[in-house]
Amino acid sequence: LMLFTSSGALFSLVQFVAFFGPLVGLVLGFDTINRERNEGTLSKLLSQPIYRDVVINGKFLAGVVMITVMMVSIVLVITGL
Repeated sequence: LMLFTSSGALFSLVQFVAFFGPLVGLVLGFDTINRERNEGTLSKLLSQPIYRDVVINGKFLAGVVMITVMMVSIVLVITGL
C-alpha cells in the first residue's frame, strides 16, 4: 500500500535511484569509452589537441544529463504533474 501513495512512491524511487544510479553510471561510462574504442573513433578523438580529461568529463556529463532527464520524467509521471 505504501507504494501507491505519493510519498511512498517518491521515497521508493529515491531508494531505487540511490542504489542503481551509481551502477548505471559506471555501465554507461564504460560502454561509451568501449564503443568508441571498438569503432576506432577513440584514437582519432584522442589524437586531437584536447586533453583526455575533457573527453572523459564530457562523456560523464552527458551521462549525468541523460540520467537526470530520465529521473525527472519518472518523478513527474509518478507525482502526476
